[in-house]
Amino acid sequence: MLSVMASNKVKMAKSVANIPVSMIYRKKPTGVLRMHWKQYFMLLIPFVVLGLALIYFLPRSQNHNAIITALIFWIIYYGWVYMEDKRKGNR
Repeated sequence: MLSVMASNKVKMAKSVANIPVSMIYRKKPTGVLRMHWKQYFMLLIPFVVLGLALIYFLPRSQNHNAIITALIFWIIYYGWVYMEDKRKGNR
């Protein structure tokens, strides 16, 4: 019983601001949280240009339709990531 309490005190002593050590030293995120930065920036630049062009060229009453570019961006991005993971055998 005392050894369990002592080991808990050691874990808490190594923590910062009463955050357990296991929360500080986490593994890299996997799955949905992992970003594929290369694909993200390859798609982001043309879609930002397209969105700004739509805002500029669409009539004032239709400017709100430029948000569709963001939806299409995320669909293509996650589709690309899914296909790449499927090809590598991660899914």
